[in-house]
Amino acid sequence: MQEKISARLLDQYSQDDARAIGALMPQLDESFSDAPVEQAHMEAIISSLNHDQLVVEAGEERKIIGAATLSVVYGAGFGKRGQLEDFVIDESYRGLGAAQCAWMALEAWCRQKEMTSLYLQTEPVRRAAISFYERQGVKRQDESLTFSVEIH
Repeated sequence: MQEKISARLLDQYSQDDARAIGALMPQLDESFSDAPVEQAHMEAIISSLNHDQLVVEAGEERKIIGAATLSVVYGAGFGKRGQLEDFVIDESYRGLGAAQCAWMALEAWCRQKEMTSLYLQTEPVRRAAISFYERQGVKRQDESLTFSVEIH
């Protein structure tokens, strides 16, 4: 029998949650550490009106098997939209409905925050993620490039 999978927003910091989310991060990007998420970062996300930390849990013990950071982003031109970051499901739970459970929760979050669009980024090599997003109705926006700079 398949374990029950559910999703929820964290409402308080716990070391166990920080450890479980941190352990998932290398599955998202191998350059990410598997260290627990820093307490200050988690508390900032959880306490903010414009950010939330979603977790996906399995079984009666509510083992964290997935995570996503959700943000409200405001801009003078585009107004208000959602932004999805660090969306990851444990490899051993992929294909079992965990990502779909998370997606339904993040759509509900967007509706509750009165947003009509959600933005996300992924890499071309992540074919399974792209296929999942396309099944959810996500459309590629353009050929824009992503840039970053370290601020010292």
